[in-house]
Amino acid sequence: MHTKSPDGDVSACSPAARQPGSQEIDVSRIGRDTEQAFNCHAVLPAHQELAVLERRLREHIRRLTPVVEEQAAAMDPAWMGYATRRSLLTRAERTLAQGPGDGLVSAAEHVCALARVCRALLGHCSGSP
Repeated sequence: MHTKSPDGDVSACSPAARQPGSQEIDVSRIGRDTEQAFNCHAVLPAHQELAVLERRLREHIRRLTPVVEEQAAAMDPAWMGYATRRSLLTRAERTLAQGPGDGLVSAAEHVCALARVCRALLGHCSGSP
């Protein structure tokens, strides 16, 4: 997979990025979506807007997860980076399994949780140890 930095540069996230058929990870789009999600607490958006944002964040997480999984698989399990990635992947799985809840506030909180996971996955995809 490849990432697009905010200034438009494209860089590989992992060796799998060079495989044919891999999807690009649009870093600037993820950044905009996570910022929008974090702003949901200031002014609650309409339920439809939250639903659209939730779908986009879930898709970002689904694209980022394999990159972090591949990184973890290539690491020594005794290394802290391995434990950090495995913990993050577990958190992503748990967050994806949850729903938005019954009300607008719980839906906004769920979208924020998805955004936090998305931002953490992206941080590892862009090369942090």
